[in-house]
Amino acid sequence: MSEEAKFFQDLYRWPQKWMMLDEDLDYGRQLVEEVRPFIVFLMGEGYTKKTIKKHCDNLCEAALAGFGGPRYRWSTLRCRVA
Repeated sequence: MSEEAKFFQDLYRWPQKWMMLDEDLDYGRQLVEEVRPFIVFLMGEGYTKKTIKKHCDNLCEAALAGFGGPRYRWSTLRCRVA
């Protein structure tokens, strides 16, 4: 499996790891779909996996801050992409 395929496999598993309530799953999936084009761009620019994960983590935390609900229910550490 390529490094890119593994990264996206991990990314697509993230909503299940992150959710606390069933309704959180749809929000997490939407978030992944919104972030995916940015990740593809970063990969095309030659950024390392570590840098891409850092950007994903930052985007995720920003999204949670705007959404509000999950940020109060659990630690932002659960936001981290595997």
